[in-house]
Amino acid sequence: MPAARPGRPRSESSRLSILVATGELLVEQGYDRLTLVDIAARAGVGKQTLYRWWPSKASLVADCVLENVVRFEPVVVAPESSALAAIRTWLDASRALLAQPDQAALFRGLSAAASSDESARGKLAERFTEPLIGGIDRALQSGIASGEIRVDVATEPLAELLIGAMMFTLMRGEPVGADWADGILTVITRGIAAAPAS
Repeated sequence: MPAARPGRPRSESSRLSILVATGELLVEQGYDRLTLVDIAARAGVGKQTLYRWWPSKASLVADCVLENVVRFEPVVVAPESSALAAIRTWLDASRALLAQPDQAALFRGLSAAASSDESARGKLAERFTEPLIGGIDRALQSGIASGEIRVDVATEPLAELLIGAMMFTLMRGEPVGADWADGILTVITRGIAAAPAS
């Protein structure tokens, strides 16, 4: 009995064309208006090629960014002498990144992809969400150890709240201004700062 014939192998040039087209259209149109028909047309391939290689639009968008065809690197909190200063630096750097229209569009698209597809959500969490939360969590833990932050602060939920606040503001289509960062930091400082030593 003859061996089963393998399926048609991927064409690397077609695959890259599809990923590039996806990134371009995601920035131009946004995730909601992005269609596989438009991607196929811009990439110069048949729509069935996309369906054969990716199970959903979300997984295609995720691969587009995960393979660095389109660059999106969220800012991760870096250690500083003060935990609150590190968070402020992160807020300012993230605000500057998301003030760029193409980066804001990519961020919205990735968020939508993660919310609609379990496979995409897992890939994007490993690449983006977990490092973001981990960086903030480590900064807060450092602040607890140094006495800057109260010992009873739940650091990981607070990290999720900080990221969620930025996502919510961005999803409303509003620019994340310096006054927003000031307000966030004021609330955080009042809520978690350790009382001065008497």
